[in-house]
Amino acid sequence: PLIGAMSDRTWIPGLGRRRPYFLLGAIGCSLCLFFYPHVTALWVAVLLLWLLDISNNTAMEPFRAFIADTVPERQQSTGFLMQSVFTGLGITLANISLYAFKKIDWLNQTSEAGIPYWVFGSFYIGAVCSIGSVLVTVLSTPEHEPSPEELAAIKAQSGGPVEAVKEIYHAIKDMPKPLWQLASVYLFQWYALFIYWQYISHSLAKS
Repeated sequence: PLIGAMSDRTWIPGLGRRRPYFLLGAIGCSLCLFFYPHVTALWVAVLLLWLLDISNNTAMEPFRAFIADTVPERQQSTGFLMQSVFTGLGITLANISLYAFKKIDWLNQTSEAGIPYWVFGSFYIGAVCSIGSVLVTVLSTPEHEPSPEELAAIKAQSGGPVEAVKEIYHAIKDMPKPLWQLASVYLFQWYALFIYWQYISHSLAKS
């Protein structure tokens, strides 16, 4: 929400409102993914994981607003649905790729640290996909330039995080009933997803 509120107050000529956040987040994701398999200290791994999560949210969250900004209103539900479809497809392909890597003999050899080469390959492919997919959007999809009045209103707003937090508070307070209903569904959905993510690695390791 913070990144979304800040992007509402942003306009950079040549880049736009949402695309600067896509680009910054994707660069952060790619760097974290590239360095991750080379980490030898737990605290560095934890730090990189936090930075990866922050970068991923910075890149991905404004995409929802980007769809609302660029897609005609009658097509927005389809746009949001397609975003979810491709997110799910990406996760599915990532899971399948692990089985594919295990079938390639030389990828199953290990480094001096005992890490299989397919682990390095997974992170490197993730880094390339992260920056590559965002660059496709940044370079191919322009944003609608605000009118002079809208630009003046953006410049009049404070772009700081404190003002963005206040805006989020008012948005939640004035949220219409359908969004409150949707929020309650997401509350349970995300609870279930986090439980799944916490235990899936242990489950896979044991089986």
